[in-house]
Amino acid sequence: MSDGEGEITLTTIDENAYTFTVPKTEIEAFLAARNEDTPPLPTPPEDIEEDVEPPTDWDGGHVRHTGGGIFCREFSREYPDHDVRVEVAYNADTPNGVSIGAYALEDNAWLGEIDHETIDEHTDRNALSTARDLIQRVNTGVYDDEIAAMTPET
Repeated sequence: MSDGEGEITLTTIDENAYTFTVPKTEIEAFLAARNEDTPPLPTPPEDIEEDVEPPTDWDGGHVRHTGGGIFCREFSREYPDHDVRVEVAYNADTPNGVSIGAYALEDNAWLGEIDHETIDEHTDRNALSTARDLIQRVNTGVYDDEIAAMTPET
C-alpha cells in the first residue's frame, strides 16, 4: 500500500492473476473485520524449545504449525543432483517417532519415506536426539542409495 491506495490480487484456480487497485481504508476495514471473526491461531506446546540450530548444510529446526493444531519440527537438505529434498521430521506435541522422507525439488511432491524410528519416550528432547542421529546417518551416506532411488522421473 502506498499513497492511500493498495492492491489486491486474486488468483483463479487455473492460476490467472487479476490485480485491483483499492483504497487503503477499504483494505484496512476488510482486514479489521476479518480479524474480528478469526479465532486465535494455535500456539506451540509450552514445554519445547521453538527454534533449535540445524546441523551444518541443513535448514529448519523450528517448530511450525502444519494445520489442525499439529506442530512439527523439521530439518531439510536438498540434493540437487537427484532433484530431491530430504526431510527429517516429527510431531513436536507427542512424538511417537522420527521419519526421513523425500520430496521432489521441482513441485514439492511426496516421493516416499526413506526410514522411520519409533521412540519410547515421547518427548521433544528424545525426538530431537533421534532426529540428530538420523541426520548424522544421512550425512555419512547411510541412505545414499535410497535417496538416489527417490530421484523423480523426468
